[in-house]
Amino acid sequence: WNLGIFLCIRCAGIHRNLGVHISRVKSVNLDSWTPEQTAMMTEVGNSRARAVYEANIPDTFRRPQTDSALEAFIRAKYEHKKYIAKEWVPPKPVIPKEWFEDDKADKKKRSKPTSSNISLSGPPSSSSASSSVS
Repeated sequence: WNLGIFLCIRCAGIHRNLGVHISRVKSVNLDSWTPEQTAMMTEVGNSRARAVYEANIPDTFRRPQTDSALEAFIRAKYEHKKYIAKEWVPPKPVIPKEWFEDDKADKKKRSKPTSSNISLSGPPSSSSASSSVS
């Protein structure tokens, strides 16, 4: 969630191995999400993150196919920031006030905490797709 992107299961496994100082992975369906985490996903997203982290990738670059080559590419991209746009400054997402109000109302309704799902169009308690994120 700290990078603000959705990942497939294969890439999520590689990102988990990078360490939490580089990439933090959460499940959309199995983990609970704070308003800050949801806002980061909304603010960045896959298209923007790809434009930033692959800004200086060669035109002739071909995406890796094997697991070991994919892990090497992901490490170069996120750990070593080999292709990143030099001017990139990670955003500080703004959290809509109503997300906090809706979250407080939901907590009052529940007797025990349950995991919430991420939604890119509303409060973090709405449901959405079941992909892993980072």
